[in-house]
Parts: sequence; structure tokens; C-alpha cells
Amino acid sequence: MLMRKYKQQTDSEVVSQTIASADDEEISNVPSKQIAENFEYKRYTGFTKEQFDQIHSLCSFPEIRFQRDHDTQSRLAVLLTKMHLDLSHEALCGIFEYGSKASVSKCIGSMCEVLKKDFIPKYLGAKNLSRSQLLSHTPKIIPDDKAIQKRFYSVQKGRNLVKPMMIVAPDGFIIEANGPFVGANNDASITQFMLNIEADLFKLLIPGDFILVDRGFRDVVDPLKSKGYNVLMPHYLKQASQYTTEQANESRL
Repeated sequence: MLMRKYKQQTDSEVVSQTIASADDEEISNVPSKQIAENFEYKRYTGFTKEQFDQIHSLCSFPEIRFQRDHDTQSRLAVLLTKMHLDLSHEALCGIFEYGSKASVSKCIGSMCEVLKKDFIPKYLGAKNLSRSQLLSHTPKIIPDDKAIQKRFYSVQKGRNLVKPMMIVAPDGFIIEANGPFVGANNDASITQFMLNIEADLFKLLIPGDFILVDRGFRDVVDPLKSKGYNVLMPHYLKQASQYTTEQANESRL
């Protein structure tokens, strides 16, 4: 029966009834909803309860027609939670017991106006800061990790980095993962290090197997060949303008 009655109403009638119901709720003198005693201020707003109360005391709250069922502390908590965690309006509805996302939007808008009127002009901006206060927020930092930064600096890339090194099968199967190595090591020195420690890897290989490397490993081609392996590496152009047919075919590997 209720479903039939609802279907007989037009969309405009339903919207009108909804708005009227909302207005009645705003005007009614209902008790203010306050923040729960177990509300985790630091987690949601980024401030401790003492800091939150201090911010609240520094603001003046004019009478706002909508959302009279929420006190000013609850409204401030909504705004600070939105700023701190960037939660959706739907999530804020659940946390602070708002009936709709539109109510949350109105709450945030009204609280922004409150902060812009009272809090920001008094406590933010260069005009509210002395030089001694500025210096107190300028710590003297003396880095002691220059040696570490030098080891991690890669001349080729022009920045600090670490290099992982992987040995893979032709189909991409990972055989071994080594590192990370500091950026000061080039590929050849890393590979030379791996040749000295990868005894288990060479147990899987026999003379005549093919090992594919890129141009950065040119310094280890001879050591690998001395072990009897066939080493494939893309050719260098050197002085030529393009590869020969044979070099191009070999480089495609």
C-alpha cells in the first residue's frame, strides 16, 4: 500500500515534501549533537583535544540557520577531519551523524567562513609573526651523510639512486635477484661482483650456453667468454651511421 501511494506522487511532490521536512527539522529546537567522549581527535583532526579546544576558543560562531542539531565543536571537527584525512562526504556523514552529504557541504562551507573571518586574520600571515618567531622555526641543519650521498650518486643518471640487479631466463622467469647496489657502481662492476659470488648460478650453466647482456656490461664480456659461454651484446655504432645487416640482426636479440 505504501509503495502504491509513493508511485502516485510526482517527482516534484516528493522533492517538495523532502525540502519541507528538512526545513521543519532545521527550525525545530532539538538537542545539539556533541562530539562523542571517545572521539579520537588526533587521529581524525590531526590535533590533540587540548589543541582542538584552543582553536575552537579562538573562533566566534554566529547563529547559523541550518544544522542547528550539531554544536560548533562538531562542525569544527567536520572541517578539520576533512582537511586532515580528505574523507568523502559520505564517510563524514557516518562519523558525525549527518543526514546527507549536502548537510556536510553546508557545514564545511560555514566553518570555512568562520575561520576566514576570525582565525586566519589573527593567527596566520607574515603580519602576525615576529622575526624571533621566524628564527625559532628555522633550525640549523648540518648534514653528516655526504659520504653516503657520494656513494649513491650515479654520474650517468645525474642523481642519487640504488640499483637492483636481476638474472632472468629468456621468458622472464627470475633466476636470481641481487642488490641493491649503490649508484656509484656501474653495471660492469656489479656484474663482476656477481661473477665472484654466483657459484650456484654457474652450476646451472655449461660451456656453450648463451648469455645476453646490454652495452653496460662490455667489461665482463671477456671474463664470461673465458668460462666458455657465448656472450651476446648489442653492437656499438662507433663511427658508422647505421649497423650492417649482420650487426642489426644480432642486436635484435
